[in-house]
Parts: sequence; C-alpha cells; structure tokens
Amino acid sequence: MATEIPIRCEHEDTADPRTLKPHPRNPNRHPAEQREAFEDVLRYQGWRKPIVVSTRSGCITRGHGLREAALAMGLIRVPIDRQEYGSDAEELADVLADNRLASMAVMDPVKLGKALGALAGDEEALRATAVPSARLGTAPTAGELLADVPEELRTGGSAAGDEKWIYAEWKDDPEAYEEARRLLGDLMRGPHEVDGPGLLSRLRRAEGGA
Repeated sequence: MATEIPIRCEHEDTADPRTLKPHPRNPNRHPAEQREAFEDVLRYQGWRKPIVVSTRSGCITRGHGLREAALAMGLIRVPIDRQEYGSDAEELADVLADNRLASMAVMDPVKLGKALGALAGDEEALRATAVPSARLGTAPTAGELLADVPEELRTGGSAAGDEKWIYAEWKDDPEAYEEARRLLGDLMRGPHEVDGPGLLSRLRRAEGGA
C-alpha cells in the first residue's frame, strides 16, 4: 500500500486522513468503484486539490471521497485547506452544493470519444480519466457505439413505431444507466429514455470525423 502521493496543489497544511472527520450530514456515499477511480487518479496525478475542512465544525466539507481513497491506500499525509463558514447553514449548503454541482454537468459523447482516442494506448492515463469504459483500458469509438444501437434504429426505423423516444436497453441496470447518462448527456430524456434520432445523428457525425 502507498504511504506517500506527491502533493501538486496549493494547500494550507497536511494531515493524517484518519484524523479528519467526515461531515455527519453529508448524504453522498462512495461505492467501491468510485473509490477505485479516485485511487487511479491519485496514483497518476498526485494531489491536484486539497481536502477542505471547516474551522467551524472541524468536519470535511469538500473531499469526502478523496479521504476514503486515501484511507484505502494507506496514505498518512493528505493536503488540507481550512475554511471559515458564517453559520451551520452556510457550511451544510456548501457540502450539498459540492455534491450536486458536479452531477449536473453533461458530457458530449463526441468530444469524449475524441478525447479518449487521444489517450489510446496509454492504459494508465485512460484509467486516470475515471471514465468507466476507459478504466477498462478501452476507448469506445463512435462506430462501436453505433454498432450497439438496435438494427431497426440504425436503418431509420423505430423500436416503438413513430415515437421519438426509445427505451434504452440499460433501463433495468442502474450502473449501466449511470454510464449512459454520462456518455449521452443532453440526449437523455427522462429516467430511462434516450433521443434515438439524436443519438444516431451524433454518432454518425463522429464516425465520419465531424
């Protein structure tokens, strides 16, 4: 297990992650897959941002997942910044906003595919992107994604008559749905629906190098 990771970010101090207190009202949970992604990034990049600790409560407000990864890796020193909060409400709002803002971003699958393609052959760098398929050492191409689209849609038809939306095959697989949501971004239309024509158009543009 690693005991030292390079610190490449500005920080106020360092601390043993075992002494840092998670915020008791943080609703986020960090599954093993996410923790492993944090570990891959830390090993490749070192520390690019510190864990933030409130001077008001002494609890972490930003960086709970990083702390869990540091503990799993056996690290004994992590970078921290201490920040002041004017009230308990201000502190809690920052905890919740830090969780929520990142999840609101949408990923352009065309740009993602090209960016991953630029890292093709560098398995360590691919794993450090935290993109699920990349962490397996593969960068999906537009053609590969297009091949997974049902035949009736690839030939211009619809899986449900003339309806614009189709139900994605991952509707009963939460993990697959989360990956699809990251890849498809603005093409997702509801909990388990994807804009079929829009998806095909985007993939065909990417396949042609547009």
